[in-house]
Amino acid sequence: MKIFSFLILTAAVALHAGAAETYTREHMVEMVEQQEANVEKLTNEFFTLNEELERQLKTVVTTIASLEDSRDSKTRVTRMKQDLIDQLRTSIQTLNRQYAHNKATIDRMSPEAQGDAPEGLAAEILKEKMKERVDLVMTLANSLESHKDVQKYDYYFDTNGYYNNRNNNQVKVSKRKSDEFKQNRDQTWQTKQGRKDLLTGIEEAEFKLTQKRNHLIAEQKRLNSSEFQTDIDTTDEFLAILKERKMEVLSGKNSVPTESVDSAARAMEIERQLSEVVRKLQIASGQLRQSGAQLKAEITRLNAQQAALEKHDAAK
Repeated sequence: MKIFSFLILTAAVALHAGAAETYTREHMVEMVEQQEANVEKLTNEFFTLNEELERQLKTVVTTIASLEDSRDSKTRVTRMKQDLIDQLRTSIQTLNRQYAHNKATIDRMSPEAQGDAPEGLAAEILKEKMKERVDLVMTLANSLESHKDVQKYDYYFDTNGYYNNRNNNQVKVSKRKSDEFKQNRDQTWQTKQGRKDLLTGIEEAEFKLTQKRNHLIAEQKRLNSSEFQTDIDTTDEFLAILKERKMEVLSGKNSVPTESVDSAARAMEIERQLSEVVRKLQIASGQLRQSGAQLKAEITRLNAQQAALEKHDAAK
């Protein structure tokens, strides 16, 4: 279906470009102006959708980050945070693949064509979204519970021991691990595991970016050119971000104020609400992709119309 739609679009653009010479210049200018208005309208719609999606996602993350587990909720909130972190990391990987695809498309174009190419706009948007996703991951990571010094044992009178030894006037005092200790132990283990996974992900990203940077520098030296400098600067920018975030993870500090979820029922309700919100965000993300695809097609159409008009004027 996507191939069929693409063929229709390609044919329409080709037919339009081929027929352009039969139009008067006034008609061609009018068509360009109408298409410019259409592109501006679609651009505004796209950015409105994008901003609303990012706003909702940020609200979800900051809300979950503001919560912490209690004895009754056990580790439900911690697991929610880690699930969100995993989903955000997956989205970063997807955005990075899309960014790389758009950059590769741009790099194959002539310098004259790059300026108006929709892939250039897409790459910039994707780059900013990746930065925002990294910030959201760190918001959640910095809200994970760290180790607390709590009383390890609860002490109690062993009534069975008392009755067994009452003839000797002895009262047995027993101990058991406190609920607070077990809660803290489980939370600490989950947090350590989550931070370890996050650190591994950051180091893998650093390794790949460093390899990419070295390749770009080598190509630039081989060609005795500065054409890859923008890509090198972008890579350096991401490496600096990752280095800063890595230090945050290694510090292990909880820098986000949190409120305790005081019951298992409330934690389960938050889980339900989160699942529903994530579902709606996935739908909104699909709508954004459709809007972006439509905008890209219309920018391509506008570029073809403008090129035809320039060709018409040059022929005079």
